[in-house]
This record gives sequence, structure tokens and C-alpha cells, in this order.
Amino acid sequence: MSLSSLTREYQTAHVRSLTSGPVKALGAPQPPEDNSRLDALASYIPTETITLYVATLSAKDSFKALVGGFNPLVVYWIFLALNLLLAVVLALRQRVLQPPPAGTPQPSLPYWRIVASTIAFAVWALWVPGNEVLKGDPKTIGAAVALGALFVSTLLNLVAPFFEPKKP
Repeated sequence: MSLSSLTREYQTAHVRSLTSGPVKALGAPQPPEDNSRLDALASYIPTETITLYVATLSAKDSFKALVGGFNPLVVYWIFLALNLLLAVVLALRQRVLQPPPAGTPQPSLPYWRIVASTIAFAVWALWVPGNEVLKGDPKTIGAAVALGALFVSTLLNLVAPFFEPKKP
């Protein structure tokens, strides 16, 4: 099962728990029918970041009990920085595990993928249920985040060919 489908299942279960009824309850935040844009965003983000972020949000009640507080905005910014760091570390790891043939220059870091990953995470993380970063009417916030995900995933996919190396 893909990480994207697990996220969709989690979203659906979360919406059901909020509405105590069917997912289609009036005024309840609705997961999008077509998650292709969300999938496109998640494809830029390292799986390690997604896994850790979702696990941290799942354990927020434990953090509140253990530490006495849980600031979702601080967690969001920490994971945004962690995503950037992980993208760089994973790129460097790839260079070590698959060095270029002898006599050929070492390719530069994939700066585009690193920047795109950070932008994608910034939008994707707002979509995860239970993040509590954005306050207000869940219906309005859900619509704004969905529009943001649509816009950013479209933009990243349109611009990617200009920055990614050509494949032979």
C-alpha cells in the first residue's frame, strides 16, 4: 500500500471521527475525490519526512501529557527544516552509494529537487489532518489548502523539466 493511500485512509478516518457520522456530513472537511495533486506533491517529499511528521502528529496528545504542551506551528517549522536537511542528506547519500564512473566529474547536488521538496512539504503538511497549524473554519481552510496543493503541484510539475537533468 502506498504512503499516499495510507494518508487518504487516515484523512477519511479522521473526518469520520470529527463528524461522528458519514464522511459526507454537511460542513465537515472533505478529503478530495481526486488526490492526484496531493500524490504529485508527496512524490517530491522524502518518505522519511512524511513518516516522521504523521507519526509526530499522531502522538501529539502524548507530547501534551508528557511535556505539558504541543505547539503545532513550531512542529511544522521544525519539520520544514528537517525536510530540507533530509533532502540534502539523501542526495549526498546517493552520491556515496552510486559514485560516477572513474574519470567522470561528480555531479552537483540536485538543488531543484531539494527546493521542490521543501516547497511541496510546506503545502502538503498543511493538508494532513490534525496538524492544527491553520486555525479557523475547517471548510474554508480545507478549500484554501486544496487550492494551494493544486497550484503548487501544477507549478512544480510545469517547472521541473527546466531544472531536472535530461534523461538519456
